[in-house]
Amino acid sequence: MGEGAEAFPYGKAIATILKKAGAMERVKDWLLRRTSQDVLVLGASGGGKSSFLKVLTGRNPQISRLERTTKSELVTGKFKNSYFKLTDTPGQPGEIYQQERLRAIREASKKDGLGIINIVSYGYHEETVKISDAVENRKAKATFLEDRRDLEIKLLSEWTTSLCGEGGAAAWVITVVTKADLWWSSGEDQPVLTHYRSGPYFEALGDARSVSHDVMAFSSANQLFYGAVPMSGFYGDQQRSDHQDRLVARMLANAGQ
Repeated sequence: MGEGAEAFPYGKAIATILKKAGAMERVKDWLLRRTSQDVLVLGASGGGKSSFLKVLTGRNPQISRLERTTKSELVTGKFKNSYFKLTDTPGQPGEIYQQERLRAIREASKKDGLGIINIVSYGYHEETVKISDAVENRKAKATFLEDRRDLEIKLLSEWTTSLCGEGGAAAWVITVVTKADLWWSSGEDQPVLTHYRSGPYFEALGDARSVSHDVMAFSSANQLFYGAVPMSGFYGDQQRSDHQDRLVARMLANAGQ
């Protein structure tokens, strides 16, 4: 099961987070049981799924925006004696890609205690469209961002009922809001996170609200949107490190439930 597995990060900061949350003993038990946690990774194309998985497994997150995931792929990450088995899925809107997603969702529905990570990015999806479709005067077009946020919500209907409804396989969901370097604002209030925690996205979760659900910020690396739109200027390396540690700690705590 662990052959070819990449090592997930597991440092002192993650252990400290788990201890503060009272989850350390449960996680230790999971790690010692030599078992695995199945996780289905979903999200629209260009939202950052592949970069997210590369960061989690200690690889270089930089990829070309022209690179697309066309078929479901298994990424296995090792934590000591236990494993996360993450199934990456294509996020393109075409029928062939939708059918591949639905196939992966059906396969995931057979799992016990399934975890779901839904990757979103508040519309900052770097797709294979022309830059002029997404960017104007070094700013992301509002219509582009709104259309992609609507797509994020539309895609929820593919899995929330089947995986999170009565008798569904899902035990937990984490909504990972990527590309925080682009949308992070000054101060404690983060309107983007509010959109996912209590706004239109949250309302559209439906049955997924009945299982454990967290919304967490994430950023793989500093990167201009389409190589043209500047970053917010409020997001630094320390925040990136902290957010990644918190996300890994939450995944471990969920696995140990």
